[in-house]
Amino acid sequence: MSSLQQDEPAVGPLHGIRVIDFTMATAGPLATMLLADLGADVIKVENLERPESLEMMRVSMNRNKRSVALDLKTPGGAEAARDLIAAAQVVVSSFRPGVMAKFGLGADDLLPGRPDLIYASLSGYGESGPASQRRSMDKIVQADSGMMAAGGMVDHIALVDMTAGSNLAVAILGAVLRRERTGRGGQVNARLFDAALLLQAPDIAGYSLFGAASRDTAVAGYPGLKHPDFPELPVRIMWSDNLLDEGVVCTTNDLNEARRIAAPRR
Repeated sequence: MSSLQQDEPAVGPLHGIRVIDFTMATAGPLATMLLADLGADVIKVENLERPESLEMMRVSMNRNKRSVALDLKTPGGAEAARDLIAAAQVVVSSFRPGVMAKFGLGADDLLPGRPDLIYASLSGYGESGPASQRRSMDKIVQADSGMMAAGGMVDHIALVDMTAGSNLAVAILGAVLRRERTGRGGQVNARLFDAALLLQAPDIAGYSLFGAASRDTAVAGYPGLKHPDFPELPVRIMWSDNLLDEGVVCTTNDLNEARRIAAPRR
């Protein structure tokens, strides 16, 4: 087992991977920041008139990155972007679907000539379909996905954005691993709406099992009331569906059992 010598540079597992970052706001920059933290050489392509990495709210999402300002709407700016991509292994974009194609930088423009390139994109509702062009941001997706109805708005943190960015980083890591094994790149994507559904996985499973949402959920069990199979845990049911006079949170996934357990307390 070897130890890191003082004169050896500390490098991460993505050392040698170059990422061209066409993302903005929170989710996309978080994904590329995580790649940079793992050692990737991330070059963020900035808006020429308003470099995002200089905004106070965005600084925390752009550490460990280099940056260049380009006007992608001009032939010279788009050509400079293609030159950057030519020396990279990963492209990441969070423009709305179709915008990168207008610059000649879409997946269909780049992948045919670069089968080893990983093209990652982040969108609100997917790359195609009737909702693909809808404006998307964290709070809008919280509302669309049911998060606000289930538990109120999470206002102090961009929870959906942060989750979607993490999802995209994981997808890119998987694509990098496949590229190392096969030499093939390809397209990966993540969606804000999918992230919002992931955050509600227990609620969605509960609705499927019990047919009721969790917005009437109680947050505390009754002292001394125990689950027969797990005596160390308080009995809790997440979906009361108005069958219980008082909200009991129960570990069981059987509603009839929940009724039986809670009956002495009704």
